[in-house]
Amino acid sequence: MKWRLQEGRGEAVYQIGVEDNGLLVGLSEEEMKASLHTLHRMAEKVGADITVLREREVDYDSDSPRKITEVLIRKVPDNQQFLDLRVAVLGNVDSGKSTLLGVLTQGELDNGRGRARLNLFRHLHEIQSGRTSSISFEILGFNSKGEVRQ
Repeated sequence: MKWRLQEGRGEAVYQIGVEDNGLLVGLSEEEMKASLHTLHRMAEKVGADITVLREREVDYDSDSPRKITEVLIRKVPDNQQFLDLRVAVLGNVDSGKSTLLGVLTQGELDNGRGRARLNLFRHLHEIQSGRTSSISFEILGFNSKGEVRQ
C-alpha cells in the first residue's frame, strides 16, 4: 500500500472482489466486511484514510449475493497540510465563468441574477458593473476523505 500511495502521489484506488485478471467474482457480505476491515487497518498504519467510492452487486454462479467495491485510499503527505489542485476557467464574456466558480466555492446555486459570483468581486467597479475584470483565485479545501472543509 505504501508503494501504491507513493506512485499515486498520495492516492490509490483498490477494487475488492476483482481477480488479478479482471474477472468480477465479488465477495459475500462477510468477506467484504473482513476485507474492508483489513484494508482499513493497513491504511491506519501508513496514516491514510479510506473512502468507499462505489459498491455494486455482480452475477456470479452463487446462491448468495456478491459485491465488488471500489475504495479510494488517500494520504496527505507529511510535509503538507493539504492537497493542492489548481483549475483554470477560460471562456467568452458572459459565458458563466465567475458564476461557476461562485457556485463551486460557496456551495449555493445562483439565483439567476448573479448572486453566486458576488463573493468573487474584488474591486468596487466590479460590484457596480456586475462584471469581473481581474484574474482571481478562490480556495476550496477538502479533507483526506474528499469532504469540503469550511
